[in-house]
Amino acid sequence: MQEQDTHLPAYWRLRWLLLAVLAVLYGISLPHTVQNLDSGELVAAAWKLTVAHPPGYPLYVWLQHAFMKVVPWDSPFHRAALGNALCALGTVALLLRLSRSWVGVALVAVMSTTPLVWRYAVLPDVFGLHLLLVTALLAVACARRGPWTIWLAALIFGLGAANHPSIVFLLPVLLLVAWEEPSRARAAGALVAGALVTVALYASLLALDSASLDSWSTLEGAQDVIDHFLRKAYGTFRLSGHEVEVDALAIFAMFARSCGVFGAAALVLIIAGCALRRQALERWRVWWLMLVCLAGYIVVFFPRMNASAHALQDGVRERFFLLPIVLLAALAARVVLPRGRLARLAPVLAGALGIVLAVQVATADNYGYAGDTVVEDYARNLLTLAKSTGKPAFVIVESDTQLFALYYVAAVDGGFEDVVPLGLGNIFLVDRLQKIKKRWPSFVYDVDAIFGGERREIFRSFIGPNIDDFSVISTIPVTSPHWRTTFYPLGRRIETGSGIAIASAPVVINPPVYKADDEGYVETKDLYADYAVYHLARGRALLAGGERDKAQQAFRQGLEIVPYCIPCLKNFCLLDENHDERCGWLQSLEAHEYRYLD
Repeated sequence: MQEQDTHLPAYWRLRWLLLAVLAVLYGISLPHTVQNLDSGELVAAAWKLTVAHPPGYPLYVWLQHAFMKVVPWDSPFHRAALGNALCALGTVALLLRLSRSWVGVALVAVMSTTPLVWRYAVLPDVFGLHLLLVTALLAVACARRGPWTIWLAALIFGLGAANHPSIVFLLPVLLLVAWEEPSRARAAGALVAGALVTVALYASLLALDSASLDSWSTLEGAQDVIDHFLRKAYGTFRLSGHEVEVDALAIFAMFARSCGVFGAAALVLIIAGCALRRQALERWRVWWLMLVCLAGYIVVFFPRMNASAHALQDGVRERFFLLPIVLLAALAARVVLPRGRLARLAPVLAGALGIVLAVQVATADNYGYAGDTVVEDYARNLLTLAKSTGKPAFVIVESDTQLFALYYVAAVDGGFEDVVPLGLGNIFLVDRLQKIKKRWPSFVYDVDAIFGGERREIFRSFIGPNIDDFSVISTIPVTSPHWRTTFYPLGRRIETGSGIAIASAPVVINPPVYKADDEGYVETKDLYADYAVYHLARGRALLAGGERDKAQQAFRQGLEIVPYCIPCLKNFCLLDENHDERCGWLQSLEAHEYRYLD
């Protein structure tokens, strides 16, 4: 097998066919409504041109804004997802161009359909554009040198740095291209020009609407931009502001699981290349630098993934495995087995990877994104409830998904200007509190007290002083004897008074599609489970009043909406005298499910 054979025009047909198949798979998986994690905030920031969370991602915000305005169909989120999918296809195309054998082509195809890569090919986030720029830099570095090579490499790196800072781990590749440039003046000029591109794009954050309540920070000068770039709100060079001890072994194990079969196959090819084609690899200085970049990312960045304890389930960390996965793919795709017996094994290896590809496509769960409306329904229901109270309202939620979905729906729907979404994380941002104070002078907050960081401090120092002038809607499972808590079909309102009340409100309820039948923790199932809280509270109130039959009916209604609500099932079974078959599920649910709402 000659390594140049795979780059003859006739052999590119298979690559184009593969790209076409991936385009179809990604296309039918594109979500039409907002999904989880940061996607809601990033799309909202791009749609309204506000400041996203640190470091701000200026390149993504401007490009995504332009793309969403140019594309005329469907929802803004769907348009953003389409732009992200095009970036993912561009990344795959460049990796296929880097592939030097059919085994490399098959490996790239397997990588493209691994659950993690597929997920972030269709979820609009900065990582789609980030991987495209990373792969473009590698492609330029591996190409034949010309007078414009250093300029192109520096421009790509400068754009990448204005999209996601982790491209800094590819700095050795850029410096190699600069070192190999015969003209030192041209190399220096290109590097300076690339740096100026980054600076100019970050300076453009000042042109965004940072005064909006939707903006993460108020940026009024260069120092504000620098602080935002350095992520001082989280702690510079840290993934999260949480004081969490990092379990490096657990992170590495999660990375290995995310890589799956692709990771094992890529590792085998890389080791084989090092052992069997050492002479050839010695000429590939870029290959060895890519290996150094991969090792540096794992050694330097993995120990700084100080996300909170639940991050191993909610996907906070997994997004940062995408860069090393692409580096693995690029390294393995460049390897060619030597002629002889090993070369004759190449068709067998490519065929085996083809089978893995077919299995991954057949068993993928990402198709459900196209029909999953749980997150957007959740956000719209909460915003509508808060708006209906007739007063300026705070909606207090716990997770980034809840908060950023509220941002997105408020941004694209309009009419929720008097509703302020707040998360347990960003409720402490003084800049945001000052904006609220400027909008509503009657707003009261005590910075010293609120920075206690516990829920009781939030209620005492934030909600308490404002409860008469503002409506407070909370999804956090906290009640207090000092205030009246009214349960609605989604969320609860906290007011002056005492006791617990049950109220009705129209809601849109659609069951989760994405991973709906998976055991264990799934975020969309967790959000959907909140709809059972209303029936659970109503059942307990009826039971306290001695109305056993009505209480049992309320618990049953909760189970009909959310079959995996363990507290509803427990209460229902305690009252059940007919030995309903659902009571037999209790033990298996407790064994296999996270204890939703318990």
